[in-house]
Amino acid sequence: MVQPHGAGQAWRWRSADDCVGAFQSQREAERCSRVLGKRFAKDGLERAPEQTPRRRGSRDQQDATHRCACLGLTFVWGTDRTGKARRQRRTARPRLKQALRHGAAWITQARHQRLTELRHARKSTRRG
Repeated sequence: MVQPHGAGQAWRWRSADDCVGAFQSQREAERCSRVLGKRFAKDGLERAPEQTPRRRGSRDQQDATHRCACLGLTFVWGTDRTGKARRQRRTARPRLKQALRHGAAWITQARHQRLTELRHARKSTRRG
């Protein structure tokens, strides 16, 4: 069993073998990085330093230099409907542009088909 040792707030988003962590203090971020390295080493794994960026981000600094991209998503600070600062996930710009290009190309290629054929093709594309 793992006991929580952190001071301050922490947040984690995980997908497959990638994860993004946000910590309230720099000290906690460094501690987590050390502990993860040791845990990976037990299983014979290691993290690639070039793929482990550290970025400073805060509610007060919401510019483009304080964003983090992972798996086609961009993690940013923003405000919710009530005006409170929140972490947000957005589709990364390159991924979004690629999806728009593919969608436009598909429409151009398929615009002469019958509507029933288009529905069937679109449904199978969405299902994967």
